Parts: sequence; structure tokens; C-alpha cells
Amino acid sequence: MRSIVSPAILSTLVIGSSLFAQQTLVSPPHAVGVEGNSSSGVTFTNPTTRTMQSDGNLVTAGMPLLRSIAFRRNSGAQASATSRTVDVQIDMGYSATTFTNTFASNYETGTQTTVFTNKNITLPDWTAAPPTPADFDLTIKFDKPFINDGKRIPIWDITCQNNSGLSASYSMDWFSSVPTATKGERPESLGTGCKTANGTFTYTFETEADATTLSVLYAFTGAASNAPCVALIGGTDPNLNIGLCANLRSDLTFVLPLGASDATGTFGIKAPIPWAASLAGLKLISQGICLDATQPGLPFALSNGVKTTTPYVVGGGGATTLFKIDRVWTNTGTGPTGTLSTTCAPVLWTN
Repeated sequence: MRSIVSPAILSTLVIGSSLFAQQTLVSPPHAVGVEGNSSSGVTFTNPTTRTMQSDGNLVTAGMPLLRSIAFRRNSGAQASATSRTVDVQIDMGYSATTFTNTFASNYETGTQTTVFTNKNITLPDWTAAPPTPADFDLTIKFDKPFINDGKRIPIWDITCQNNSGLSASYSMDWFSSVPTATKGERPESLGTGCKTANGTFTYTFETEADATTLSVLYAFTGAASNAPCVALIGGTDPNLNIGLCANLRSDLTFVLPLGASDATGTFGIKAPIPWAASLAGLKLISQGICLDATQPGLPFALSNGVKTTTPYVVGGGGATTLFKIDRVWTNTGTGPTGTLSTTCAPVLWTN
């Protein structure tokens, strides 16, 4: 399929809107909107465990203060993942030049500090099947923020003891390989589309990337039958009444002709765009508009708006070092050594 939007045109959306405000960060960025290929019960299953990860994604994240860390569960129902209590301590610091299987030696000298003093916390019930991927709902707010200098690689180091779960599996999401495709932030619907002869005009707008291509999905249901349609693409949500049957939810930075809906008011196209670094993490707000002669006043119908981003990194597989994470863990104690890897549990940072 021929590309219908060039990287240069799409990247102009950063002008006046830029990226989403950097209040949170999913690490690794490959985990945004993507379920890991595996699961890990290492941290919160056994009576005593220790898990340490260095996180190179924080170096250029623009997050000078790290106030909390959050984990997400593995997909699917987990009958064993009931709520439980556990004594938790979290230390942070900066990574030594060489990351080894010895916990203490991984800290740059003099940088280790306790951000969450040892205390008993209650873990959420993870038995019911969640959306895929799940939300980051196991949040631990630090007693004091960690100051991230944006130059050195931070480490987080969580020690768990006295787990009341009696070793019943409590599995987090897990990446043991780089996904073949990455996605933008989970799409958020803005408002409700117009009513038409085919129902409610509903718009789906999603992005994903493999190693070389950004693909954008434009899909409608409930549009007028056999109607010419366009996509409005911008970076802001005006939420403006313009005299149509729904509010305008996207600015007019770019107007993309899509083609016509079918007899049932349905339309779908996945448009490829050559990947460019300038496309990473763009804030996008899009809305569909189609001709509809049955509407009172102006003969147009608007869909709901959709808010998302482009992926922050490309997919395409490759070595797990692309995650920029080193990890050492033990599920039989607190050290002094553990198992070394470059696979990882995704986390959500808040500044």
C-alpha cells in the first residue's frame, strides 16, 4: 500500500503541541501498549526475594524526580494471585560501570539510598483477567523522591520479606524478547460521535511500528452509508461546538482524505509510513468526519475523537540489550548474589 502521509508532514504535529507532558514513563518503552511475551513471579511470590534493575531509559527521560514505581500483572486470569501482604524496602542509586550478579557491587560508590523504608504493604488482587496489557496498578509511592541527574543510569532495588501468599504464584508482566511491533499509548476516546442511520459514528485510531515502518489504523463504524470521509489529525483537543452533531475534538493541523464508507457505514485502512526518528512519541488527537445528508443543518457527521501517541521506539525484535536494562534477582533470599539477565519486568515511573 502506498504511504498516504509522509514523515515530514506528520512530524510537524510537534509544532505547538509537542510530546505528552513527561509526568510518567513506561520502561522499557517497548512495553507501552504491548503485553510482554512471558511472565515472572520472582518478586512477589516467594517468602523472601530481591530484584534489582538498572534503567538506562531514565537517563534522557527528563524526569529529575522519581516519586513512585508501579508494576503490572501478567495477562489472563491468575487464580493464585490473591491479595497478600509483604514487607518491602526499595533502595535506589546509580549503576556502576560494570553490572554483575553481586547486588552491592552494582551501585556506584556512595549513591545507594533508601527511598521506601521497610514496611508492610498490601498487594492488589490480581485474580481476574485484565485488559491486555494490564494497567500499572501495583504502585509504591516513595517516602522521599529519588533525584535523577539525567546523566548516570539509575538502579532500583526491591527487597521483599514475610510474604503472606505462601508461595502462591503472583506473576508480573515480563519481556524476555524484544517485540516485533511496538504501539503508541493506549487510545483514549474523547466524547461521543454523531448518531447516523447506521448507529453511533465510532472511530478507531491506533499506531504501531516494526523495525522500518509506522502503521496507522483508521477505522469507522456507524458512519453514513457510502459517504466520503476524512481524518482530522492534530495535537490538541479544542472540544469546540461548531454547529455539528458532535463537538470538534481535533485541530486541523492535517486533513487526510480516507475514501468512502461502505453500505453499512464501515471503513478501515492501515496506512504505512516509513519510520523516522522524528516520529517517535508524537502526541496525536484524531477525529473522523464524513458527509451525511440526513444531519440537520450542515451535511456532515463527526465521530468521537481519539487521543494516542506514536510508538516511542520501533519493534522488530533484536537483542534484549535494546531494553537498556540490566537485572539481577534472587527468589531464595536477599543476596549477596543472584541471577543476571537483560530481560525485564516493565515498570511505570512517576515524577
